[in-house]
Amino acid sequence: LALPQELQTKMALIGVLALLVAGGVAWVGVRRLVRPLLSLTIAAERIASGDLDKSLVIKRRDELGALAFSFEAMRVKLRSSLEEIRRWNEELEKRVEGRTRELARRNQELTVINSLAETVNSSLDLEEVLSKALDQVLAITEAETASISLRDEHSGAISKRIIRPSDSSSLVKICQNLEECLCSKVAFTGEPL
Repeated sequence: LALPQELQTKMALIGVLALLVAGGVAWVGVRRLVRPLLSLTIAAERIASGDLDKSLVIKRRDELGALAFSFEAMRVKLRSSLEEIRRWNEELEKRVEGRTRELARRNQELTVINSLAETVNSSLDLEEVLSKALDQVLAITEAETASISLRDEHSGAISKRIIRPSDSSSLVKICQNLEECLCSKVAFTGEPL
């Protein structure tokens, strides 16, 4: 019975040794599988939180490698899509800002036109109406100098009626000969210059 007991002891030792080797191989295999899965999980959580800057690198040629490659491709596409949306938002903001400025300018113009209409309707004195109208035009255009010239319907001669500021010698120098200045060209053509 010594021989079977010795064989039984050797078999038990070989079984324990085989079990330890199999456990070690299984542990290494699980570690090779769990570590990339952990990296994928962390990357997925990072992507879900909005961090799309850090790339995912898992160099394997199995299903985990294919999954990591797909995650990386998704991250790159998502990042480019978000960047494109950001650019569109900036462009939209600029357009809205421009249109808002344009609306404010037009609103101001309409206010001045309305005010001009009230001025014209408020008095029958031509000098008073022209003076108030020029003041309002200066307010909207923020110009420093301006004048109103009138053309005589019968003779066609143009004469300066109102000048702002009233001591503006520079405006008089520019239009010394009213027949040749821009004012007369505007009056005769009816087109702005």
